[in-house]
Amino acid sequence: RLGHRGGFRGVTVLASACAREARTRIKEELDTGAAVDSRLADQLILPAALARGTSRLLVNQLTLHTETVLDIVSKLLPGFKHTEEQLGSLILLEIHGIGHPVPGEEPDLPPSTPKE
Repeated sequence: RLGHRGGFRGVTVLASACAREARTRIKEELDTGAAVDSRLADQLILPAALARGTSRLLVNQLTLHTETVLDIVSKLLPGFKHTEEQLGSLILLEIHGIGHPVPGEEPDLPPSTPKE
């Protein structure tokens, strides 16, 4: 049981070790210079894929989750495209959104060409 023998001291030691581990991981991620945490990138792909225009995510690494989400989104959203570019030790992930309209908003129509 948590803290049974050491009383509250056992809980304090455990919490302190957990805080040290979190601090170490955050520092490692911040030291990379990436704009997006490697564990957050996979969660940003779907909204970026649905958005209008190009979204750019500078990440330290593409995790297996990120690669899986990219694969699933490419199968679910016709027209979805993305590119990956190595920039030193970082990766620039560009997501070209399909421009899904917001509910209640008129979709963008391509400009009409003047007739001669």
